[in-house]
Amino acid sequence: IGLDTAYVDHDMDTKQVAWVNAVIEQAQKDGPRKIVFFSHQQPFSQLSDQGPKLQQALQHLLDGKKITAWYFGHEHVCAIYDRHPAWNLFGRCLGNGGIPEPRDSRVTGAANDPTRPTGVQDLAWKRVTVTPQSPGAIVLDGPNMTMEKKKDQQKFSPHGFMTLEFKGDKLIEKVFL
Repeated sequence: IGLDTAYVDHDMDTKQVAWVNAVIEQAQKDGPRKIVFFSHQQPFSQLSDQGPKLQQALQHLLDGKKITAWYFGHEHVCAIYDRHPAWNLFGRCLGNGGIPEPRDSRVTGAANDPTRPTGVQDLAWKRVTVTPQSPGAIVLDGPNMTMEKKKDQQKFSPHGFMTLEFKGDKLIEKVFL
C-alpha cells in the first residue's frame, strides 16, 4: 500500500486513514494477507525525531500488528531496522538513492555489524542500538564514490538502491551499491 505522507506533512488525515483501513479490510476478505507499506516519510528513525504523527494516525494498525514491513525514505541513508519489538514490523529506510548526505557521526562511530561482510569500496554495515524512538538497525556507511572530488567522497554517505522480489508469501530484499 502506497501512503501519501506528504499531503499532510509527516502525517495522514482521517480520509487517508479510512482509505487504508478499507484497503486492508478488502485484502483480508480472501484470507490473511501480509501488508507492506511504502511511503516517503518514516514511522520511526534512528537519526531524527520524525514519525510520531504517522504513529498516532496508524496506531490501531501498529498495535494490532497488521503491518509486516514498511519501506520509506526521507532520510538519505540505507538503514535496515530490526523487527520492531512492539509492532512486529520490519522498517527499511532507503533514502540513499541520489542526494548526497553528510555521514552521521552516530553511524560512523558505531561498530561494524559482525554478521555482515565489509570491504567493498570500504563500505560497512554499522550496528546502531535501540533508542526510545526506534529499534536497532544496521546502517550502510562508507565513502560515496559517486562524488567527483576525492576529498568529498569521505564526507558523504554511499548511494544505492534496493530491489524487492515477491515469491509467494516471501519477500526477498537485495541492496545494490
